Order: sequence, then C-alpha cells, then structure tokens
Amino acid sequence: PTANKTLPMSVQQAASNFAEAARQLMAVSSAGGHIEPGTLVRVKGLQAKAQFNNQLGTVIKWDAAQERWNVRLDSGRPVNLRLQNLELCNFSVVVDFNTTPIGSKGSESSCNQSHAQGCQ
Repeated sequence: PTANKTLPMSVQQAASNFAEAARQLMAVSSAGGHIEPGTLVRVKGLQAKAQFNNQLGTVIKWDAAQERWNVRLDSGRPVNLRLQNLELCNFSVVVDFNTTPIGSKGSESSCNQSHAQGCQ
C-alpha cells in the first residue's frame, strides 16, 4: 500500500457521519418510537404554527442540516418538524359495508376521528 492513496472518506467525515447517526438514533429512542420515511404521524406541540397541531401526515425524509423531519401533511402541505413535534400513528382499517358511502355528508369527520385514535 502506498501512503499517497486517497481514501473515499476522511476519518473526520466518517466520525461526523457516525455522530449524526448516533444523534438521530438517540432522538428516536428517547421518543419511544421509530420514525422513518413512510411513517404515519400526527403533529403536536407547535406554538408558532399551532394550526398544524393534530394534523396527520407522512414522513418523507430526515434533513440532517436542519435536524428536522420533512413531513407531507394529509392536506398535501410539506412541513419540516422536530422529532418532539411528531407522534407515531398506528392505524388498522376496518371496512363496514353497511355505512354511509365515502363522499356522503358526515363521512369525513368520522374518518378523521378514527385516524386520530390511532396515534399514540
């Protein structure tokens, strides 16, 4: 081996990447859950943009530079949120063919209520 051989990643870069991964793991572990792209979440605890609280969304990706999760709310709006402002949702779907069809008056509020109950 030659001393002049260039490594694809410096030791400093590797240490920085490891530190970031450890920071993310600790944040997720302390929140008592596992968040990854595709996870369903509910927004909570926002003060500056309180209108987003209790809205449901899907995690898109982690933004390491901002230390925030990119989330697409069910309304379609993208938001960047700290882990502490996300609550994991676990949904189970029950189909009842004897209920009011989707799109009929009153079906939306009962759907939103059942989804909100799935959040931990």
